[in-house]
Amino acid sequence: MKKKILAFDPKKLKYKRLFCRIKKSHSNLFITITDFKGNVFYSMTTGKMYPTRKNMRFKCNTTSSTLLGKEVGSFLRRNNVKEIDIIFKYPLKDSFIKNIVKGIVSSQIEIVNFFDFTIRAHNGCKTKKCKRK
Repeated sequence: MKKKILAFDPKKLKYKRLFCRIKKSHSNLFITITDFKGNVFYSMTTGKMYPTRKNMRFKCNTTSSTLLGKEVGSFLRRNNVKEIDIIFKYPLKDSFIKNIVKGIVSSQIEIVNFFDFTIRAHNGCKTKKCKRK
């Protein structure tokens, strides 16, 4: 079920810090700004930045991820948000997430915490099966 995007009013925020949730698919990047309870205030994708089908190859590259971070950072600055927490499900060594963070930081937004929900194997590698004789 899709969550409804609320009208953003920073004066009515119960919690001063917001969460920035980053999701990466094969051909798109998603950023959602939520509060502590999960209410969505702002949502942006690289698909919204490049809406035509001709620009499909520019959707998921490093420059578009930096522009996406700057777009989100400028939204947060316009609404006087100074601190955010970042939640992501991919390794931080991924260049897309690094560039999104650089774009947000270039807008003078302070990042307080990183929450990494990267899925890791917990029972080791699976050995090869023996051939039958």
